[in-house]
Amino acid sequence: MKRAWWLLSVLLAFAAGWISGRADAPKAGGETSSLSPRASSPSATVARETSRNRWAEKLREQEQPGTLLHEIPAKDRGPTIEAWVKSFGVGGLDGETVNQFWNVLDAWVAEDPDAAWQWASGISEPGMRELAMTGIAGSFAASDPQRAFDCLVAHGEFRHAISDSRLFGMMTRLSNEALEKGPLALIDLWEKLPKANDSVNSYSGLKVELDPATDFRLLLDSIRSRLGKTTDRPLYLSGVMETWATSQPEEARGYLIERIAAKENFADEWSEMRSVIAKAHGSAAADQWTLEMLRQLPEGDRGSFFAGNGWLNSPNRIFDLMQTGATEEESAQWITETLQATADGDGSAWKIGNLLGQLPIEKRIEYLKALRGTKAQESIGEITGRWNLTASQVAEIRQAVATP
Repeated sequence: MKRAWWLLSVLLAFAAGWISGRADAPKAGGETSSLSPRASSPSATVARETSRNRWAEKLREQEQPGTLLHEIPAKDRGPTIEAWVKSFGVGGLDGETVNQFWNVLDAWVAEDPDAAWQWASGISEPGMRELAMTGIAGSFAASDPQRAFDCLVAHGEFRHAISDSRLFGMMTRLSNEALEKGPLALIDLWEKLPKANDSVNSYSGLKVELDPATDFRLLLDSIRSRLGKTTDRPLYLSGVMETWATSQPEEARGYLIERIAAKENFADEWSEMRSVIAKAHGSAAADQWTLEMLRQLPEGDRGSFFAGNGWLNSPNRIFDLMQTGATEEESAQWITETLQATADGDGSAWKIGNLLGQLPIEKRIEYLKALRGTKAQESIGEITGRWNLTASQVAEIRQAVATP
């Protein structure tokens, strides 16, 4: 995977003030930082800062700055790297600079891995700590994947997407080793990964080598119950349903139908299963397979299918599917069920409005009047708010929805 621009500007906004004073700031209880002598004269402090800034400037001048690492005094390496990062300014770490940053950490880990680890793990500012710890994890990835994993999970909460391809290779290797002990060992490994906060803006799936004899049901249930959503971490396990649908299609289909009946979200599993059919027989065949499955589902579960497979975010896919072979009666029934399932589930007015927004206003009103339940009643105002309906039209919809 290509290494991309990685560090958010907020990290450097935090780091700018923190780095400049970190080396000499006294600790609680009157202790001084381990990065500076216990008693330093003002002139010595200035001289030390000047020396580190000069090394930072030299790092900036090098295409492969790691070649200079061995020349920097051991006690100055961490603060020098921090000063170097600061020198790029807010938003200054583009993809090339991140690669150079990793190059410096690679050189340090090769020469003194314990010192590099100690520096990174001792950083208190979360953003800078993550940058350093994940960078060092990448440096360990090939030579010591277990230590790389320990470093990756030790930094705390993910604030950025993972862009270092070495970490993908490391996680793949450790995951395949864990699978030799069974599906639950794999889940134990992944459960240790820190979770992501709202600033993470992209997520990457990682495939592992699954034996056709794998207990896929146990694995998928464990992913659902213990690892949660794919957006809970920057990395997520992918390809499980794809492998199951390839090796045991009927069993995989049965599992999917169970998820539909349980009114759960199964967007990832559905996407992978449909992909298997499309790759083998083409997208038209995948559409026909989907229509036949819908016709075999009991009434109500057709709505749960569309409410749980993620297509309400792109409702054109629903209408495109119906146009490939569903009758008008089927289409109307499936849309009605989908709207009701959405109202009964997360009650998302946005999803309901998004689906109905593809239709003429008269049809929208007709479908809304067919909804029932407290959640549907609570959502009416939000759904119709942007449709420029008259007061009498809204009242008519409310009265119909409130009818037992």
